Amino acid sequence: MTLNEILKLATERNLSLQSSRIAVERTRALQGTAFNLDPTAVSLSQDPTSGGSPDNAITVSQSFALPSVYTARKSLLKAQTDVERSRLAVNESELKREVSKAFYDLLYAHDVLTIYSRQNSIYNDFNRVAVAKFKAGETGRLEKMNAERLKRENEIKNMNAERDFRTAQLVMMKWLNTDTLIVPVDSIDDKAIFQSNPSIDSPLLMLAKADVDVANRQLKLEKRGYLPTLSLGASIQAVIKGFNPYNIERRPYSKGDFMGFSVGVNIPLAFGAQKAKMNAARKNVDIARLNVRNQEYMLRKAYEVAYNDYLSALNSLEYYQTKGVPQAREMERISKISYENGSIGYIELMQNMQSAVDVWKDYADAVCRYNKTIVELNYLKGDKQ
Repeated sequence: MTLNEILKLATERNLSLQSSRIAVERTRALQGTAFNLDPTAVSLSQDPTSGGSPDNAITVSQSFALPSVYTARKSLLKAQTDVERSRLAVNESELKREVSKAFYDLLYAHDVLTIYSRQNSIYNDFNRVAVAKFKAGETGRLEKMNAERLKRENEIKNMNAERDFRTAQLVMMKWLNTDTLIVPVDSIDDKAIFQSNPSIDSPLLMLAKADVDVANRQLKLEKRGYLPTLSLGASIQAVIKGFNPYNIERRPYSKGDFMGFSVGVNIPLAFGAQKAKMNAARKNVDIARLNVRNQEYMLRKAYEVAYNDYLSALNSLEYYQTKGVPQAREMERISKISYENGSIGYIELMQNMQSAVDVWKDYADAVCRYNKTIVELNYLKGDKQ
């Protein structure tokens, strides 16, 4: 699989990301609680001044806040949903970064395994030549022993490289929530170009700004706490014949039951608690704004560090692509031919071959480092990988 295919699979299968999506749906569902009335009160009453008559009253009453309170509450709940969306974007960005790094670790392990596997074939050929020369009396036993030793050592390195590759596969499986083994396929892309001081649109910064919006809307809602609430009530006469402890005959009026109503205003008189809530809400706004400034500063500095790493990795990569790898390839070819022709000895051959292997490994490391710096820069800057 290529990196893009793996990233697509990760966004679909990762359990942590699925949990974040559910959190967004939960906060969206909570927006329905913005218009939340107090429970409606229903009461049955007996007037003690009526001489214990069976004349009763059924009263229904309801209290509610002013419309601006419900509007402010709805606005706050929408802002909290936006925070969860921003948090989901942060989790997606972090997942892409970790999966991308795991992919390049997997690709590096695969490259190292390929290097040692190729060296196995080369060392087998050299060992065959060394044995033939020993039998022909052209070399001593020491050269034959060294050839066998180096062949065996490379086989051990190859087995260790296979285990490292397996470990990298297991790490990738963890991020993808799958039991399928992944073999990386490198996609050839043009070298990325980054600026030293770009605009920062990281999801981390967007999340901090969303927290500021929530804090401001929470403050607006707390300001509504000084407003009065209203209450409405209606009563209707009722005669319960079964309730007549004094045996007084009383019947409903022939022209209909008596009706009553009440309208009330609940005015807060003690403002100490509400004032404390207001002060706390203002502090939350101050904290959220400072967090935005701190997040922007930290992202900026982290980008500068990553940009320096990127320039260093790019410099190394260009060297190995233009000079190191071609020279290593030529060194292997000439050394092999020279040894078979007897122009160089076995010790010089092994030194040259080891130098070539070191170059190949350094090149694989340079590619991995370069790719990881691109991943980090994209993460910090806010661009999609």
